[in-house]
Amino acid sequence: MKSFSSAKRAKSSECETAAASAKKVKAEPKISELTADNTEAGNKKTRQQAIQKQVKQKRSKSATAFTVENKRTDPTRIKQFNQQQNNADSTEAGNKRTRLAMQKQVKQKRSKSAAAFTTEKKHTDPTRIKQFNQQQNNADSTEAGNKRTRQQAIQKQVKQKRSKSAAAFTTEKKRTDPTRIKQFNQQKNSADSTETGNKRTRQQTIQKQMKQKRSKSAAALTTENKRTDPTRIKQFNQQKNSGHANWRELKERKKSLKQMRKQKKFAVIDTISQAKKLYEISKNNKLPKKQREEIGSRLYNLLKGHLKAIVYKHDMTRITQLLMKVSPENTRHAIWSELKPELLKMMTSKYAAHTVISILEFGGTSVRKEVAGLLKGHVLELLKNKVASMVIDKIYKTYSVPEDRDWMRKELSGFKDDKTVSKFLEIIEGQGCFCPESPESKLLQSLVECVKQEEESSATVSTKVTLQMLIEKDLALNALVQSVLSDYLMKCNSTDRKELISTLQPTLERILDAGLDTFNAVMLLIQYVWFGSSKERKWVTKQLHSKMPGIGLQNYSYLLVMIVLECMDDTVLLKKTLVKDVLKDVREFVDSNYGWKIIMHILAPRSPRHFSSSYLSLLKMGDSIAVKKKSDEVRHAELLEPFINPLLEDINTDLSYWISDGRRTVLCYEAICVSKGTELEKALKNIVHFVCKEKPGVLVDRGPEFSSQLEWLLKQLIKSDKQRLQENEITFSGFFLSAVAQEDIKSWVEGRAGIVIFLKLIDTEIPSVRRSVKKLFTPDIKAAIDNTTAGDTLRNKLKQI
Repeated sequence: MKSFSSAKRAKSSECETAAASAKKVKAEPKISELTADNTEAGNKKTRQQAIQKQVKQKRSKSATAFTVENKRTDPTRIKQFNQQQNNADSTEAGNKRTRLAMQKQVKQKRSKSAAAFTTEKKHTDPTRIKQFNQQQNNADSTEAGNKRTRQQAIQKQVKQKRSKSAAAFTTEKKRTDPTRIKQFNQQKNSADSTETGNKRTRQQTIQKQMKQKRSKSAAALTTENKRTDPTRIKQFNQQKNSGHANWRELKERKKSLKQMRKQKKFAVIDTISQAKKLYEISKNNKLPKKQREEIGSRLYNLLKGHLKAIVYKHDMTRITQLLMKVSPENTRHAIWSELKPELLKMMTSKYAAHTVISILEFGGTSVRKEVAGLLKGHVLELLKNKVASMVIDKIYKTYSVPEDRDWMRKELSGFKDDKTVSKFLEIIEGQGCFCPESPESKLLQSLVECVKQEEESSATVSTKVTLQMLIEKDLALNALVQSVLSDYLMKCNSTDRKELISTLQPTLERILDAGLDTFNAVMLLIQYVWFGSSKERKWVTKQLHSKMPGIGLQNYSYLLVMIVLECMDDTVLLKKTLVKDVLKDVREFVDSNYGWKIIMHILAPRSPRHFSSSYLSLLKMGDSIAVKKKSDEVRHAELLEPFINPLLEDINTDLSYWISDGRRTVLCYEAICVSKGTELEKALKNIVHFVCKEKPGVLVDRGPEFSSQLEWLLKQLIKSDKQRLQENEITFSGFFLSAVAQEDIKSWVEGRAGIVIFLKLIDTEIPSVRRSVKKLFTPDIKAAIDNTTAGDTLRNKLKQI
């Protein structure tokens, strides 16, 4: 048994050594696994298989050794076997520790390399550098803040120590001072009395709280009793059923209270309610005029004496406006006399300003004169107010006469009505006792001129300051401000003008966006074009291009388009913008009273036949101011080149449209007059074909197809044939006489229109035309000539050929 146990122990020791060696062998590839990271995943299975194989071999060896040692009972072998087993256990534990240490080292190396990579990236990344600088600055600021707080805390502690030491000193002094001891005893006695008083109050509050709790519990008990008491339930249901009547009474009571409060606040509340009822009736435009006047008189009688108060109310100002509209003339004057002292205040009010406009609209000329007199000396002050500036604009544009506009401009410009200076100037200018050539009279004349120049210079300086202030307040849309600004541009020196023009572009852009509805606004932009450089003119051209065709079809604004076409040297830009815009909507421009003039300016610029003398004088003023590099003839030819051919094509395709109206016919004639070569020949042939082939009845006097516009066109074309012949161009008369049929001539000369056409042909004094006319008039046609004065004249001229 001993030998068997010893053999068993030997066998177990051998198994353990084999297992230890197997574990050791197994531990070796794990170390290599830590060192070789890239090959670990792929070779893991192979290593496990090799270890298992080695373990099997050792187990087989240990089994054979066990059989060999089975017989052995040597205690030394048993002792050695036990020692080997213990060594194997210790080495296994040591190997485990080393494996863990090596894994930890590998992890540390990886983290260090990752940290080094991120640190290197941070050093080169600009955002990280920026963040690092910000953090550094924040750290510095926090460090400085912490330093301050530490210093403040130290100072606070020192102060507290000082105060404590001072308090200890004073306390020690108080303890030995007899007066302080006496005061202390008195305070102690009073404290005892207050303590007893506080004790009583605390007891009273506790008793009060106890009573409240008891009352609440009693109320809860009674409420619970009421809920179960049948009599209380019946009373509650009765009150619930009668609740609607009580609610109406409550609403009526609230309404009466509201009216009472209004009466206290505003004494005429009843009068206003009656006035509103009458106002609703008088609003009806279908009422007869007399009835509305009667209602207006009743309204005024109700509100008489209270107009100054109610005119500022948003709902009552409408009643005052209606009063001015429907009341008779004497009532209007009475309303004005009552509101007259409040005029300036009303102009600054949001609601009363509308009443001022109604007074101006329906008050008549006498009321307007009084309003103008009250405004003297207050125009600039009122312009600074947003509401009053709109009223001033309305007065200046609509209700003022030229005299009022003059003094309003002078007041805004800074001209002071100095009566002494003006009287002195009148006396000197009217002095006739001096000889004009005497030194005294020359001295007086120079003195007059100096005084006038001084007044103008001082007024110009004050105008500049005022205009700068008004432009900053965004009042450039006001017609009065625009007028003063336009006058200032004409009178100021060149440096001030350049300075003002350089800052005017945003203001002018707002004026263009608002619409050029006044002559003052258009004149301001015209002066900007005159005095501005080529850059400013291009800016105006582009602004007009963005607002075409609308701006070219409005009153006043068409003048700006024509001035730009007259002053702009960059004809390439004009062709791409304004000329192209006109051609795109040519018929819309033709049918407009103002767009028609733009087309005429391109075809016949500065023609006294089509343009007024005031417009021509405006162009001459621009010639003396604006700087131009190209001559007018060159500019006209360059603008006409891309315009005339598309216009003639439109005329040739639809001639009946172009002769259906007098304005269109005039444009058609001017287009033919400026055309040359093949385009002229094509246009003349088309007119001849229309008259002689398509509609010969257009010249039959008093016929259904008669056209007075076509008659005028034919007369003008025949009249201009002499000039065409001098320029070696084809004539309309030759085409006309070669295409006309004798039957048509016979029907034409029976009326006035045909006779006049042939008289014009004879008056051309072109021999070939005169001979052709004589050949066409056979005896039958001569006999068909109308027996009128024009007919007798035609017979006589035919005899003279």
